[in-house]
Amino acid sequence: MTRVIFEKNEDTAYGRIRSEGHSGYAEEGSDIVCAAISSATELVVNILEQFSVDIDVEVDEETPSVLVIILDGEDNRKKKNVIKNIVEGYKSYISDLAEAYPEFIETSTEV
Repeated sequence: MTRVIFEKNEDTAYGRIRSEGHSGYAEEGSDIVCAAISSATELVVNILEQFSVDIDVEVDEETPSVLVIILDGEDNRKKKNVIKNIVEGYKSYISDLAEAYPEFIETSTEV
């Protein structure tokens, strides 16, 4: 199962997004759930970068996991609404996937 965890904070709306684990929907290379999560995660990282949001991205291909860290800083605090809207769009998509494939993906929000 893939877990996508959204960690909220007051300064930038969200502080981290963690995606971890294999969905197990199908074999590697044929897993549409994994492909959907991976492409959406890559897209949200690219959009954050296009809006000049300061982030760090850590990828562990063995686990597998992706950690997107939205850095604390004055520039990001000024972009709080932009960050919130981008991440909320991603979160909505991931939530829709979790509803469609509940045995293979779950999502949660931590404060």
